[in-house]
Amino acid sequence: MPDHIEFSSDIGPIVELVAIARSEGAREDAFARLRNQQAKGRAALEQYAEQLDRLYEDIARSGHNADWLNHAADIVRRSEDSQREKLRPGIEALEQKLARYGDTRDAEARRLIAESIAVGEAWLSLPATLHKKLSQLAAERRAAAQQIRRARPVAGEIDYDGLTREIIARYPNILKALAE
Repeated sequence: MPDHIEFSSDIGPIVELVAIARSEGAREDAFARLRNQQAKGRAALEQYAEQLDRLYEDIARSGHNADWLNHAADIVRRSEDSQREKLRPGIEALEQKLARYGDTRDAEARRLIAESIAVGEAWLSLPATLHKKLSQLAAERRAAAQQIRRARPVAGEIDYDGLTREIIARYPNILKALAE
């Protein structure tokens, strides 16, 4: 399990490009760059989601105990907090800008800002989802470890000679010890 998950550089520039979009002269150029940056952000988001899904599947198959899973969930939570610190101010700035625009500004600008907010929020939700899944898996593994296991009685006749031969075949040192 890695100690941290890298924050993508494809998400952050969206906020800066939206700020440029208010200048009429640079508006179309900024919108084109913003669309391009959003496409990169969505691609990075999909890649990040796949990476976290593969990470969870690998961890689930690994058979680690509940304590290890809780530690992994804590690492993911710290990564999520770090990403939230970096992205939240930009997302809030975009939300304020969208609220100021209201219905008076053009629909294209509002749509681009709303899409940028959605990409940022989706980015932040991925580690939260992984944290939740890891915590749930840890709880399941802890419950399974505490479950009482009982042997079932043997039904039918027991072939003691066959059982003895099987045990001796598995553990030849027992026969040597018994012979001494």
